[in-house]
Amino acid sequence: MDTVTTMGCDPHLDTISASVVDSIGRELSALTVPNNLTGWARIAELATEFGVDRVGIEGASGHGVSLTRILDGTGFDIWEIPTRLTARRRRMDGAGKTDPGDARTIARALAARQGHRWANTPDLETIRILTFRREHLVGQQTADINQLRALVAELDPERAATTSRLRTRPAISRFATISIDNPTPYQQTVLDLIEGITRTCLDRLDQIRDLKSRMRKALPPAGHALIKRFVGCDLITACQILSQTAGIDSFATDAKFAAWTGTAPLDVSSGRQQHHRLNRGGNRQANRAIHTIVLTQLRNGGDAASYIARRSPDNNTKHKRIAIRAAKRHVARQVWKVLRDHGLT
Repeated sequence: MDTVTTMGCDPHLDTISASVVDSIGRELSALTVPNNLTGWARIAELATEFGVDRVGIEGASGHGVSLTRILDGTGFDIWEIPTRLTARRRRMDGAGKTDPGDARTIARALAARQGHRWANTPDLETIRILTFRREHLVGQQTADINQLRALVAELDPERAATTSRLRTRPAISRFATISIDNPTPYQQTVLDLIEGITRTCLDRLDQIRDLKSRMRKALPPAGHALIKRFVGCDLITACQILSQTAGIDSFATDAKFAAWTGTAPLDVSSGRQQHHRLNRGGNRQANRAIHTIVLTQLRNGGDAASYIARRSPDNNTKHKRIAIRAAKRHVARQVWKVLRDHGLT
């Protein structure tokens, strides 16, 4: 076939939608198949039939990881298409939110050379699944702790108001120890709920600690280098950065990495007014990790704190915000250098 064709895949838990487009974005074929071995084979056959040279997958390291490995092993050039890129492209096309439509949008984004080439990095994939699981459990733990505090407030408002963070087994256990003589049915119900949520929180706390221990053991050399290089970068922050770079082949320059993390301020200058604004795009999880490094250094001392103090000696709020954005860009450059030195960019 003379025309260069690309394929876009939108994988979900049960199904995968695929679309083949030519170099100018015209859809040539589409299908939706089960997310299983039979479906992956049909997608590979479709790609072969139309002479596809590149395949873009949204969630190549998520629901589409099995498809990704099958196609990669068959010799296709696999690209990761971020969700935000799909959404932006969908708005440009004026398309609705459907799985076949998203597959077509992904293919068109790939035809425009957007996205990142996928790389098979088992050590980073291990960090990714451990990090994502821990973040999920931490979110559930926060929700249950808030509910536990609300229930305790039903019986002992003063305790609920004066007890601060509940992050350890002793703190959670002490907080939930409420006894009432001859409780009413309502009070007994609240006590039962408090007991059940407390048990759940204590069990989940053990799971979170176990995951953190496994993350420490699985941390590759690049993660140890990040922790050593940056004040404010602990095990969790390093794993957040590495988990987001899993499956990405490389960033040729620190500028591309900064754009990917959303730490490169956007130029909004006009005439004599030279100004840059916050970049709200990019990978928000990687952006959060870099933001954590900068804020920790701002509190505890570090390169970022010294830089921000020089840029904003009068502690002006506006100047300080600008300085923080610039500091995040500098940290992103240093993170890229660490990743490059360990062969990850």
